[in-house]
Amino acid sequence: MNTIIVPCLFDNFSYIVRDEQSQTAVVVDPSEGWPVMKVLEEHRLTLAAVLCTHHHADHLGGLDDLRDEYQGVAVYGSDQEQRISSLTHRFSPGETLAINNIRVRTTSTPGHTLTSVVYQIDDMMFTGDTLFGAGCGRLFEGSAAQMFDSLKTINREDSQTKVYTGHEYTLT
Repeated sequence: MNTIIVPCLFDNFSYIVRDEQSQTAVVVDPSEGWPVMKVLEEHRLTLAAVLCTHHHADHLGGLDDLRDEYQGVAVYGSDQEQRISSLTHRFSPGETLAINNIRVRTTSTPGHTLTSVVYQIDDMMFTGDTLFGAGCGRLFEGSAAQMFDSLKTINREDSQTKVYTGHEYTLT
């Protein structure tokens, strides 16, 4: 497995996790459709699923474009998430998902939103707005205590885990 970083909007990242054996991929947080579709096409990848970390538009703005282009693509999100109407697969955080050869561990990380989740695939963690390069996401719904607990949960991971955040806020 490897990850292709797709810059979107002004400071967002979408991610494509590619299974080289099957040439299938999952997309994490498609902020925009066309940049993600361009990379999928360039690498000749088959889109197997979209993983949503939370409901904010700057993370899901390209979801409808992907669903239009890749008819029947699976869209995953927390079973607690009611604001993403296009979810086709809901999971209980803590579950491990099997998407073709890609195994995805899910973790509930309330704070930024009450339904935020983090995805881990092999040694790669996708944090959405739970964690940034220089801090954590603003508390739109959750409490400081919830965010602190979520950050402690993330911190328990192996120190070799590669962390992929939802935004680039370290540039000036």
